[in-house]
Amino acid sequence: MVSRYLRPEGLLVPGVGAPSGVFRFAGHMVLGTWSSYGMTAFNAVSRHEILQQPPFNPNILRAEAIVAKWGRIAFYWNFALWIPTIFCPGLGTLVIGAFDLFLTVQMGIAVVLQSGYIPRNGGPCNDADNWQVTGNMTKSFFYAQGATNATRIPADKICRGYVEEWKYGVASLVLYSLVSFFNIGLALLVCWCVNRSSNRNISRPSWRAFAKGLACGLVAIPFLLFVLLKGIAEIILSCFPIRLQRRFNFGLRFVAKTFGFPIWFVYARVPTPQPIDLQDLKSKFRPKSPPDLETAPPKEASGGSSTALAEFLHIDILMLVSEHLHHQDMLNLSLTSKQMRQVIYPTGEEEARAKLYKKYTCEGNGFPCWSCRTPICMSCERIKYFSYAEANVSHTACKPCCSKCLQGRVLRLSSRKLHECGCDKQRGHFQVADRSYIAYSTVAYQVTERERFRRHLCSRCASRDTAKLVKMRLDLEKKDIRRGYKKKEEGEGEE
Repeated sequence: MVSRYLRPEGLLVPGVGAPSGVFRFAGHMVLGTWSSYGMTAFNAVSRHEILQQPPFNPNILRAEAIVAKWGRIAFYWNFALWIPTIFCPGLGTLVIGAFDLFLTVQMGIAVVLQSGYIPRNGGPCNDADNWQVTGNMTKSFFYAQGATNATRIPADKICRGYVEEWKYGVASLVLYSLVSFFNIGLALLVCWCVNRSSNRNISRPSWRAFAKGLACGLVAIPFLLFVLLKGIAEIILSCFPIRLQRRFNFGLRFVAKTFGFPIWFVYARVPTPQPIDLQDLKSKFRPKSPPDLETAPPKEASGGSSTALAEFLHIDILMLVSEHLHHQDMLNLSLTSKQMRQVIYPTGEEEARAKLYKKYTCEGNGFPCWSCRTPICMSCERIKYFSYAEANVSHTACKPCCSKCLQGRVLRLSSRKLHECGCDKQRGHFQVADRSYIAYSTVAYQVTERERFRRHLCSRCASRDTAKLVKMRLDLEKKDIRRGYKKKEEGEGEE
């Protein structure tokens, strides 16, 4: 019957630990204060043997030791798992709830033992010197602990400290009882609800699946803690020299390879290595073709097949045809096949043919594209607008230029108009619409921000983004500058 209700599907439902996560958040301060009180009291009692012997209560040291040890463990455990518990599935909350239940039992033992020598409230602390004084006792436990201190702490103050510790212990016990109840109870409730909403004919192997999942959850918690500690160690180790990091990384790899198999053996059984037997698959996958196709000669690839158009086109006919085509049409025609590419752009004559096509295409009156300098005409051009910084690439990048272009492109404060550039007719001119100042070679100049500049592009460049076009234009201007320097050096050498 138990295996019928503990279904594996219910143990995988996420968010079961959300209610316990709320109580965990509320228990941060309570558990921290309780463990701090317990650590202080344990240190005071353990240092003096007189406080551990009769006539005082023999459970004092035992109770404070439980609070000092398990109270601190509960505080760190609660702080580390309050967020993961909220998003943890039912299996995880069931495993976490089991350890929460163990901590709750330890808290209950400590609170019960403390109730034997600590008052329930602060009223009896007014007469703390005579608290539980019986037989041959002269003073109470609180008076004896205050006397062992070098500063002679009053007994009533020590008594009130123990009362506060006991109250925080009761609060911690209540909170962790709720946490354990919601973790275990909701996980089992979800399993029961899943069983009610699904098929009732559950076979016995479902209990095996639950046991396997429980074992995986038990192993997952220490494994995740190991991964967390490993990550913290790697962050700290990154501050050390490289030589030390290499040794530490070698040690981590050795540990991972040595202990990695037992850890992952719980999750999935490693298959036994088996030799690979090669089989002849030719008879199974041999294509079956008709008899008439088997004797047919192999067909030549389409990329290298000869076409009638490629055999017809020669240099004279190409020049006549190019007068009625655009330069982009010639490029597209060369991409149709390998033989067509060889006819239009023969090997070793690419540059010469490109100059001829630029001269004859677009009816012989083409002008270069602004971005790639491909010949275009009025019928195949595309217009695109650029800003001042995008359209004036050479001046934006502070590249060398002649004095005439610099005077025509850069406007001083006293002028009202930018004149036409002397070396590039496509740049045009513009009126100053909105004045703003930019620094150019330590002098302030007046330019426009609202005005947009139109540039003539080919169909291929028109589909590209602006940043790509500006980069292509800048590369062309760099090549022009290098060619100009080279020609200048050659002229000086001839002189």
